[in-house]
Amino acid sequence: MNTIIVKTHNTNSTVDQMQVITKDGKPTVIAAVDKVNYEFYDTAIGRAPNHIITKRIKNNLHISFEEEGQDSDLIIEGFYDSSDSALLGIAENGEYYYYIPDTGETYDYVTQLAIGDTEGQALGGTQYIAAAGLPWWIPAAAGLGLIGLVASSSRGKDNDSKLTNDAPIAVNDSYT
Repeated sequence: MNTIIVKTHNTNSTVDQMQVITKDGKPTVIAAVDKVNYEFYDTAIGRAPNHIITKRIKNNLHISFEEEGQDSDLIIEGFYDSSDSALLGIAENGEYYYYIPDTGETYDYVTQLAIGDTEGQALGGTQYIAAAGLPWWIPAAAGLGLIGLVASSSRGKDNDSKLTNDAPIAVNDSYT
């Protein structure tokens, strides 16, 4: 068993915080909140989990924090009723990053999963910078398409042009 702290951040503050116990056979269920970021923090390693397994069941997002990913540890009910939310966490370098699909394909991003799809998500996508006003994926999904997304996310580009989400993250939040 492991403890994951899940914080829900809107544009102004942390609006909710809860603990999820993994491998206990009972998923934690929360109701989705519109236009928020869900931050994951693994108390055993002192940062976000490097990898999670996500699955869309109807309009609910099921998340497993375990490597096998067979059992859901967290269910966000109604996550797909609005597409203005994202998953993120603090990495080893102390910076916040989004979770991105193992495949790197646009349709495998957690916000784009089709009903019944399961996809691994790795921490380390676009760095989260609280100053911008758009969720990171809206321009890519709206007009850039897959080719534009791949071109804009290439590693050799200037980091100042990163697309980010608008919910602030308080770096000094207490996790105990």
